[in-house]
This record gives sequence, C-alpha cells and structure tokens, in this order.
Amino acid sequence: MGFLANYFRKRDIRRWERDRFLFEYYDGKQVRRGDPFRLQRELQNHPKMNLIDMAPFVDQGREPETSICLEATAEIFGVKRWDGESGLTDWEILGLLGELSGYLNALKKNTSPGPILSQPTASAS
Repeated sequence: MGFLANYFRKRDIRRWERDRFLFEYYDGKQVRRGDPFRLQRELQNHPKMNLIDMAPFVDQGREPETSICLEATAEIFGVKRWDGESGLTDWEILGLLGELSGYLNALKKNTSPGPILSQPTASAS
C-alpha cells in the first residue's frame, strides 16, 4: 500500500471513529469509550440499584444507598474504586452519572434524523 493510500485510509478511520457517538470517560489510568445507550440501559436495569428512587438518598450521602450506587456504577462503567493508589474516587464515580446524562441530553438535542423530504407538488402544466 502506498504512502498516500495509507494516509487516506487512516484519515478515514479517524473520521469514522470521531463521528461515532461513543461516550468517553477516564477510568483512572486511561480514557475509555462506551455505548451511551447501553450504559443507560444497564443503569436503568441494574438488579441492585434503582437510580431514580435512590438518587435523593445518594445526594444526601445516606447509606446503604450511596454504597450500592457507587458499586453498581463502578461495575457498569468497568472502573475501579480508589484503593489509595489507583482508581476513581467516589466523587469521580458519581460524576460519571452526571457526565453520561449530559452527553445523552446533548446527543438528543444535536442528532438530526436527516433531511426532511418535502412532499411533491403538482406542477401547473
């Protein structure tokens, strides 16, 4: 493969990667990517956590709701809780929920279904 062909192939791959709607987040060591709608479904359907019911208690720092939410969120995002050397702090893990929510809201506002085709009109001939 020639230099220019390789350059254009890599450029197209980078453009394709950029245009994919993947949620990016830091796991304490590296940037990860995830399907935002899969992450949302997993948060909504987690067997131990009902985020809607637990959110007010988590905001207040009440137990056991806060620990359940932290453990479930870390599991879903595949991140490790801070152990004194690596991982995300509890605050950063809870921040993932807000970041994902903001990302999904931005996607809903900015994603266009495409051009709307106008209805054909009768021509006066």
